[in-house]
Amino acid sequence: MKYKKAIIVTFTILSLVGSTSLVSADQSSVLSPFEGTKFSEVDINNDKLISKTELVDHSKKQFSVADTDHDGALSSEELIVARTIKVSFRAKKIVQILDKNSNGMLEFDELNSAVTRRFGKVFESLDLNNDGHLNKSEFSKLRQK
Repeated sequence: MKYKKAIIVTFTILSLVGSTSLVSADQSSVLSPFEGTKFSEVDINNDKLISKTELVDHSKKQFSVADTDHDGALSSEELIVARTIKVSFRAKKIVQILDKNSNGMLEFDELNSAVTRRFGKVFESLDLNNDGHLNKSEFSKLRQK
């Protein structure tokens, strides 16, 4: 029970920040074909430049991978599967990075430590009156960011 308030605060911040990130990503591109892509994956000829052809070829490859029935179009099911695979990969990477005791699981203290490090400064910048709490006005600025 002593962690209840911390858990609620942590997940509220993650939800708000995460949903903002997801909305931004979804607005920028339906497929977000280059999100998380390494430069070298697109720069096929390794000339340290990405040509229009390389960019188009990479997009076609990403589309082809998602188009599992190879009909030249993406159904909602294919999009869901492609996104699920991407999210699953990210979740595994997050656990690998934050799992300090290497037990393959993300425990509350590990998550809380990461959230505190990452979002502590955000909270401080929003807490305009430095009282250690966010009032409605301060909280609304979080949603704007």
